[in-house]
Amino acid sequence: MNRSWQNFRFDKELSIRIRPYSPRLLSLLGLAALIICALGALPALVPSLRSENLDRERADSPPRQSVVCFGYSDVGHGVTPLYPLAPGRVVKVEVRESQSVEAGAVLVRLDDRLACLRLQEAEADLEASQAQLLQAEKSPRQHDFQLIQQRAAIQAAKARLAAGRIALDHKQDLHKAKYLTATELEAAKALMQELEAAESAEIAKLDELQLVDPASNVRRARADVNAKQARLAQARQGIEECNLLAPCAGAILRIQVSPGEVLGSQPQRPAVVFLPEGPRWIRVDVNQEFAGLLAPGQTAVIEDASGAPGTWRGKVERVSDWYAPRRSLTPDLFHTNEPLTLECLVQLDPNQPSLAIGRRMRVTIDAALP
Repeated sequence: MNRSWQNFRFDKELSIRIRPYSPRLLSLLGLAALIICALGALPALVPSLRSENLDRERADSPPRQSVVCFGYSDVGHGVTPLYPLAPGRVVKVEVRESQSVEAGAVLVRLDDRLACLRLQEAEADLEASQAQLLQAEKSPRQHDFQLIQQRAAIQAAKARLAAGRIALDHKQDLHKAKYLTATELEAAKALMQELEAAESAEIAKLDELQLVDPASNVRRARADVNAKQARLAQARQGIEECNLLAPCAGAILRIQVSPGEVLGSQPQRPAVVFLPEGPRWIRVDVNQEFAGLLAPGQTAVIEDASGAPGTWRGKVERVSDWYAPRRSLTPDLFHTNEPLTLECLVQLDPNQPSLAIGRRMRVTIDAALP
C-alpha cells in the first residue's frame, strides 16, 4: 500500500517538472531581461557622454596649469633694521612695539653731552674766525695806506740824502780852504753813505709792500670761516645722530635696546626693527623648472601654509630677473645648500584682511602652459 502510494507521488512530481513553459511566459521573461540589461548599461553611458562634453570644452578653451609655491608676506622694500649712527649710552626709548609713527619721529635717544660740548667748541671757533675775517676785509685799505706812507718815507729819505750831499759839498769846500779838518770831512762822507742806505731800504720796503696781495688774506680768512662753519654743522649733526629717527611713516615691529645699554660703533643687532608704511606683498620663491610659466598679471590664490582658515586673492606684479638663494627674514643654516630660485612678487587685491609680516603662505598661481 505504502509502496504504491510513493510511486504514484514520484510520477506526479516528475510530470510537473518536465512540463514545458508556455511561449507567452518565455517572451515576457526575455523582455524583462532586456530591460534589466538596458538599465545596467545606462550609468556607464552617462559618464561617457559627460567626458565627451568635457573633452570638447577643454579643446575649445586654452590649456591652463597651476604653479604652487611658498612665500611670506612682506612690504615693497622689506623690513628696515635701524642702527644709531653714533655710539653712546641709551638714555630713553620714546616708542613701544606695534606703535605707528610719522617720518622723523624720535625712536631712541642717546647721551648727547659730549656732542653738546663739541658744538660749543665749534661755535667759539667760528666766532673767532669771523672776527679775523672782519679784520682781513679791512686789509686792502690798510695796504693802500701803507703804500702811501712808504712812498712818503722814500721822499723823506731822498730829501735827507739831497741835504746830506749839499752839506758834504760845503764841507769839502771848507776843507780846501783849510777851515775843516780831514776827520770832519770823513765823518760827513760816512753820514752821506748812511743816508743813501736809508733811501735804498725805504725803496725796498715799497717793493715788498707792492708784492703783498691783501685780497688773498681776505680769501684765506673767508675759507677759514667756511671750514669752521662746516665743523659747526658736523657738531650739530653729531647731536642729531644721538637720536634714532624714523626714516618714513611706519610701525615699530621690535625694540632691541633698553635705557642704560651702551651701543658700540659696530652693533651686533639693530636697535629697532622698523616696518615702512605701504601695501603688503607676498614674496614667493619659484623653482627653475616652473619659473618659465610665470608672467606679470597672472591671478593667484593665497592660503596659510599651515592650513589655517582664510583665503586671499592677488596677482603677479613682478617676476625677478635673477636666480638667487632664497631671501629670508632671519639667517637660516638649513637653507644654505638649497638650489637657486626665482623671486616673484604677488600683490594682494584691495579690500582684504591684512596679513602679518613674515607669515608663511601657500600661493597657487594660475599659469598658462607655454
